[in-house]
Parts: sequence; C-alpha cells; structure tokens
Amino acid sequence: MRLRPAYAAVAGAFLLNGLIFGTLAARLPALQSGLGLTDGELALALVALNGGALVGLQAGAMLTRRFGTRATLRVALPTFALLLMPIAAAPTLPALAAALAGSAAVNSVVDVAVNANGLTVERRYGHPVLSRLHAMLTLGGIIGAGIAAGVATLGAGVHTHFATVATIGIGGAVLLPRWLATESPRPLSPRRRVDGAGSLPNPPRVGPRRRSRAGRLLGLGGLACCVTLAEGSGNDWTAVYLHGLGASEAFAASGVATFLGAMTAGRFAGDHLRDRIDAVPLVRGAALVAAVGLGLALLIRHPVAGLTGFGLLGLGLSITLPVILAVASQRAAQDGVPPAVTIARVSAMAYLGSFVGPGLIGALATTTSLGTALFLPVAVAATAALAAEVLAPRVSSPMNLFQPPLAVRRGRRWKSGRMRRAVQVEKGSIQRKTARRPRER
Repeated sequence: MRLRPAYAAVAGAFLLNGLIFGTLAARLPALQSGLGLTDGELALALVALNGGALVGLQAGAMLTRRFGTRATLRVALPTFALLLMPIAAAPTLPALAAALAGSAAVNSVVDVAVNANGLTVERRYGHPVLSRLHAMLTLGGIIGAGIAAGVATLGAGVHTHFATVATIGIGGAVLLPRWLATESPRPLSPRRRVDGAGSLPNPPRVGPRRRSRAGRLLGLGGLACCVTLAEGSGNDWTAVYLHGLGASEAFAASGVATFLGAMTAGRFAGDHLRDRIDAVPLVRGAALVAAVGLGLALLIRHPVAGLTGFGLLGLGLSITLPVILAVASQRAAQDGVPPAVTIARVSAMAYLGSFVGPGLIGALATTTSLGTALFLPVAVAATAALAAEVLAPRVSSPMNLFQPPLAVRRGRRWKSGRMRRAVQVEKGSIQRKTARRPRER
C-alpha cells in the first residue's frame, strides 16, 4: 500500500468531518430563530444530539470491527454530509431533535473509523501523524464556521447553505475512501493476539488480568475526560468571559478564533514533539501550560490577558487527546483487542467531559461568577498533568519489551533513561529464564 495517498485521504476525511460539523454548529442560532425556539427548547434538541453521539460511538466500534474502517467510512462519511438536509428542513422541535440525534450518531461512527484509520497509517509510517490529522479536523471546523459567518452576513438561508455544503461533502466523501488504508475487517480470534511483529497465543483470561485491563482503560478515559472538559469550556465560554470583562463583541469573538487557532497550530507541531518526547512528560507539560496560562489570565482579569490565557489553554490541550488515543491503540494491540473498540470506549468517556464541562461551569457561574467558575478547567488541566502517569509504557509484557520509542526505531538516541533501564532489566530477566541450562557431565 502506498502511504502518501492513504495519509492524504485520511487527512481529507478529518478535514471534511470538521467542515460539516463546523457548518452545523455555526448555524444553530439560525435554526433556533427559524423555528422560534427558546433557549430551553434548543437545549432539549442538543440533549438529543449528545445522546445520539454516545450511541454512535458504540455503533462505530461494532461497525469498524466487523467491516473495517475503509468500508465504514465509505458509507458513514457521505451519510453524515447528507444528513445536513433533514436538519435544515426540520419543521418542528421533535423533528429537529431527531435529525440532530441521527447526524450526531453518524458523526460518532465517522470519528471512531477515521481515528482508527489514522492510527493504522501511523503504525505503517513508523512515526507519529495523528496529531496533524486532528489539526485537520480543527482546521475544517474553523473553515466551516468561517464560511457560515460569511453566508449569514450575506443573508443566505440555511437550506441553501446546507444543500451546498452537503453536495460538496458527498462528492468528497465518495472519492476519498478509495485511497484510505485497509486492514483486516475480521474480528480477532480469542485465541490469538495480533501485534505489529506477528501473532502469539493469548494467555488465559483470568480475573486479575481483566480487571487490570479495565483499570488501565478507565485511567485513559478519565484522563481524556479531563482534557475534553477543559477544551469544551474554552470553546463555549471564551467569548462570554471576554465580553464580560468589557471587551467589544468583535474582540470577544476573536478570543474563540485565538483558542481554535492555537489548538490547530499546536496539533500541527504535536507529531514533531511526540517523536522526541515520551507520552508522560509531553502530556504533563502541555497540561501545565494550559492550567498555568489560563489561571494567570483569570487572576489578572484583563481582556488582553484573557485572550492570551485562552490561547495558551488551546495550545496546551491541543496535543493531549491525540497522544491519549495513540497510547490506547497501542495497548489495545498488546492486549489483543481491536483498536476501534478501545478508541470508542475512551472517546465515550472523553465525550462525557465535553458534554458536562460547559454546563457545570454555567451552573457554578450562577452561584459565584464566571471568572471564578472558569477555575474549574484550570483545576481539571492540573489534574490531567498529575494523572499523566497512566500513559507510562508497560514493561511487564513480553509483547512490548522490544518496541522502543519511535525515535529509536528511526535511528535516534533514546533519551528516557528510566524506561531504557527498565526494559533492559526486564529483557535480561527473560533471557535468563529462557536460556538453556548446561548439561551435567
């Protein structure tokens, strides 16, 4: 398989996914005014959207495991673009809620499949690419929101706008899958473990092993939940906070653009950092940048400081989720679990953070103030920095003892002394145990 076309295709799928979602999110006020909905009624429709997204994550794991990422995206990606039309044509609140739920469910299927396909490309490349792919997702959202703002300024209706984007999206979604990377669509046999180096028989599934695997998954999901909670807060409350400090509406809107732009730039640089820094110090340092940057801005209480603080929040959080998903995929391969299943489970817990975070900040703001409530993402980012140890590589399994970091496999010096010594000790103990005993004379 040629890797460059596969990489370009999955990058295009990420971009298209972000474009469609950004288009929908930016025109929600127009949909609300067109149907005459109150804020409470719109909130009910968004609850249906979130419910559909959670259901779609589990469906995406099943479909990807059964049919493979390429076949799943061949159907799900154009369907996601097509579902813009029933949203635009919804005549009532129940119809809008049903259309949003269906669109969110298909969007979650696309998310699982496109992340699994991106990780397949990353494994075959031999160096990190997932962070740049996530940058394409954010860039697509920025482009979609920017086009929506321009269309709204010109006075174009939602129907015409959504029909145009859906047509472009369907065309791109039909063409892209032919170049996507392929993998075996069959589920793994319970008696075999598939690894990058081959297959080995699985040991019996005993209770402690299953519990330890569930604990590791819960740790990764909790870390992802912390990251997305802080990220969702930046998306939803940046403009409101800056406007409350006395900034103009244009300056407040530029806060959202700064947050998303910093996140996009950080993700484009994230693979370069992943190639040189281990996951634990990378995520810990990035989360500390986010926590310290926003925390100092909240203490200063000035619009320029707030703009800088939310930019640092986006920059710090940008690389955390791709690293978490990459580690989850590696551990799934070591445990003999399909990566798409693990990605779906971690994504479900991550989605919980993005769903709960903005509402929790709103509830805290009603009892205190928005400036005080925004210390919640600061505390959550600091917690993520402390909990980054869950990303540390396991050295107790023979499957991954001889897989050094990517920098080593590319001929670079391995800088993590602690991990190097641990692997050398474990490797030596295995060699001593498996060495043939000398014959007695």
